[in-house]
Amino acid sequence: MSLVQKVKEVSAKAIEDVFKVQASADDILVNQTKPEFEGDYTVVLFALVKQLRQSPEQLGKQIGEYLVENNKELFTAYNVIKGFLNLTVNDQYFNNFLSYTLARMAACGQITIHLLHWLHKLASHTGTASAIFLFSHFVVPDG
Repeated sequence: MSLVQKVKEVSAKAIEDVFKVQASADDILVNQTKPEFEGDYTVVLFALVKQLRQSPEQLGKQIGEYLVENNKELFTAYNVIKGFLNLTVNDQYFNNFLSYTLARMAACGQITIHLLHWLHKLASHTGTASAIFLFSHFVVPDG
């Protein structure tokens, strides 16, 4: 499962749990956060405003709090900017995903020269000296 799909699924569950309405992961729009904003992935809230009868800022705050509190292995922080819920993915999630992917690549007979096809280097949005590896939206085969 891709990280974007996982963000969609946990966001749909958050909507169901917080607002007690049926939500589908397919109805949640998730994009990579623009570099000028803090965060890794953005949930677009405008489509939910009418159904849930709340302002985008209120929706973002409630969903963001739920996601960070109930998905600590996935998210470390959130912020809301005019109807966009920006989520910061836990660095440990990326580390675990990298370890798993490298193990799967080795099991499938791929070698380290293939890594450049799988990885994109991403500098930190906060301007710190550290960097993380962010995967493209490809899923590593299980065999």
